[in-house]
Amino acid sequence: MKLLKVCCLLSILLFAVIAPNAVQAQKPYAKWGEIAIKVTQIVYKDSGVTEYTYNGRKEISSEKVEESFSFQLKSNGKKEDIIVHVIFNPKTEEVYEIRFEKTSQ
Repeated sequence: MKLLKVCCLLSILLFAVIAPNAVQAQKPYAKWGEIAIKVTQIVYKDSGVTEYTYNGRKEISSEKVEESFSFQLKSNGKKEDIIVHVIFNPKTEEVYEIRFEKTSQ
């Protein structure tokens, strides 16, 4: 019984140490990708996002950064490729603009 308590306590301590590190391991662009997906689902309500690619970050100025993502949308058997640009302030995380760009297939 004592061994079981010790094992449970060690498991809890191990989880407490590992869990915060797992959150920190999340990619820095993940938050902006989630926002891009949510806004895309609002704008393209009849389409589903079937593919997602992170294109990269572009520093516009010290107060403006752009993260861009390529999405493939599917609706009624048709596929459409778009690029979503999320422009924001990296210090305050205020979003300035979300822009959609259709790409040719």
